[in-house]
Amino acid sequence: MRLLVILLCLAAPNVLSGLPAQAAGLQARTQISLEQGYNPNPAPDDFSLPMPCGLSMVFKAVSIPVQGLLWDVNFNMGTETAERDGMEYYDRRFGQNISGPFCAADLPKDWQALLPAEKGAQQAQHYFMGKYEISALQWQAVMDGQCPAQAIEADLLPKSDISWYDAIEFSRRYNTWLLENAAAALPHFHNDPKNIGYVRLPTEAEWEYAARGGSRVPADALRQQEFHALEPGATLEDYAVFRPENAGRILDAPQRIGSRRPNPLGLYDMAGNVAEMMLETFHFSLGNRLHGSAGGVVRKGGGFNASRDEIMPGRREEIPLLHARGLTLTRDTGARLVLSGVNTPDGGRTEALKREWAALGERSEQIVPGANPLQELDRILGLTQDAATKANLTTLRGVIKDFNTALEREQSTTAEGLMRTAVYMMETIRNYAVRLNISKDRIKENEELAKKERGEVLKKRQAMIQQYVAGADSFVDAIQASLLFYKGRLHDLAAIPDTTYAHHLGGLQKEFAGTGVFPNNMTANIKTMTRHRDLAKKNQAAPLALPKLRDDILPETLRLHLR
Repeated sequence: MRLLVILLCLAAPNVLSGLPAQAAGLQARTQISLEQGYNPNPAPDDFSLPMPCGLSMVFKAVSIPVQGLLWDVNFNMGTETAERDGMEYYDRRFGQNISGPFCAADLPKDWQALLPAEKGAQQAQHYFMGKYEISALQWQAVMDGQCPAQAIEADLLPKSDISWYDAIEFSRRYNTWLLENAAAALPHFHNDPKNIGYVRLPTEAEWEYAARGGSRVPADALRQQEFHALEPGATLEDYAVFRPENAGRILDAPQRIGSRRPNPLGLYDMAGNVAEMMLETFHFSLGNRLHGSAGGVVRKGGGFNASRDEIMPGRREEIPLLHARGLTLTRDTGARLVLSGVNTPDGGRTEALKREWAALGERSEQIVPGANPLQELDRILGLTQDAATKANLTTLRGVIKDFNTALEREQSTTAEGLMRTAVYMMETIRNYAVRLNISKDRIKENEELAKKERGEVLKKRQAMIQQYVAGADSFVDAIQASLLFYKGRLHDLAAIPDTTYAHHLGGLQKEFAGTGVFPNNMTANIKTMTRHRDLAKKNQAAPLALPKLRDDILPETLRLHLR
């Protein structure tokens, strides 16, 4: 017996190698690189922060096109398709605004070079969303100090079975490590020796804006669609680990981080795999706003056992911080970090904010051309000696300023809509012209065929010709009406302040950058719209006559039947 034990011990390496790890009582490390546990899909525009054990936390820039520090972008959060009949107050659509704390100058030099290019007068504020969910490997490195030479399969999974307090503690420990070991790698606010970037759980708005694709998707799609556009030939299963309807096999655990395709911002697993905890508490959604009662923690994205509706970016779920049995832990819930900072750093930011605040709502063109009530109020305030009257006038000035600020924002949104309408209207005119040409070609083809036909066949052919003629006439009328509508929008565009126009022009140029028929057409439309707006501002009637507008919009091949 002793001899048998000795022989088995000597042969153990070979014997155990043929057994499953569980059967051998071991979890043997396979040849998996550590990078698979923190960045399995590296990309040129990755933003990385170091971690213990030589690991990294990788982020993607979420860049918000704005007109200044006090401006932000509005988008619709929530969903209209949740499986909660009679309980829509959980995640009904509501308006939200988003921006970020970082200007380009606040970022390390190598990070600045990776930011998307800004066009025209467009500015951008930034925050950085974790490219992946926090993996088990990253969790061990920060929370346990474990530094394996190689990873095992379990290390590559998103870390789950953690409480909200655990996620907060992870971010605290990681921030502490960064300050002690890699502070230079963090964003430092420009000319500010004190304030610095830090990691934390994301807010719901930060998470959902990024999950929907942020500025990488068209503004209309961001406001209206439930999920970003899929790549040609792809399905939702290519982007998310979840439980599809009528699935033959249901997963009982999450998959490796980054196992599916990324969203338009390059973020992985924003839908499915494990649901992700937000920084803030859950509120019901009522009447396009959030209800006042702060409940448990918001959870977003759905997990590996979630339905299609549950993984939509707008889906909102509430989980308690704790229950009667202790802290809330679930095997389908994990976390993702965001890199952010304060809104009020030193280094000149305070003065810049003051200048912007002073300018907001003060533009006379937003009230009555040639007059500015705020300036008149300031003059009266300077002459007023009575304290009570001065206090009332000061209050009135604040009310007017708030109204004007809201009006500026509203007019900026209106300006963007006008510009978008104009460029799409040109595409509509072009499509009508294409259909007109097709109708004319069909008329000619059928007229040639009719020359050889007699009797009932000829009558049917003539009826078909009349249908094409009627269609052609309707397309001519549609082109004329569309040109009139477009010309009217040009006069509206001429009234938009140049700074506002330039800002949204940069956004449209960025949105329609790319190759292909549609992007090329839209880019040409944007240039044509800008040229026409300049003519409208100068009140040059002749170049804005309908025939001239038509000739500017349509190539010669599409004008053959419009003479």
